[in-house]
Amino acid sequence: DPGLGQAKLVVPKAGQLNPHPVSATNLQASVGGRRVLVKVSWYSGVEPCNVLDSVKVERNGTNIAITPIEGTGDANVACIELAVLKATIVDLGELAPGTYTITAPNSEAAPIEITVA
Repeated sequence: DPGLGQAKLVVPKAGQLNPHPVSATNLQASVGGRRVLVKVSWYSGVEPCNVLDSVKVERNGTNIAITPIEGTGDANVACIELAVLKATIVDLGELAPGTYTITAPNSEAAPIEITVA
C-alpha cells in the first residue's frame, strides 16, 4: 500500500513489561518454494515505551492468524506522543502445498490468501 510509507523494521525483544496485542494495518506475504514469510505492519509509539515483545501465530488448518504483541521496556520513561509505522517479518516455515488464508485478528489489516505449490 503506497499510502503506508516506509515502515521501521523491528525484531521481537522478549520480556517487555505489560505485553498486549496491537492492531496490524497491513499484511504482505512472500512465498519461496514452500517457505512463507509474512510482513506485518502497524502504527505504534516510540521505544522504549512501545517495544515489540513477540508475535503470536495461531494455525487452524489452512487459516493462520498473526498478532503482534508489544510492551514497554521501561515504565519510568516519559515518551513523546508520536506515531511510528513499524513492521516485522514472521517466518511461517515450510508449509504443505495448498491455499492458506492469513489474517491479523481484531485489526484493520485485510486478510490475504496465498498458494503454496
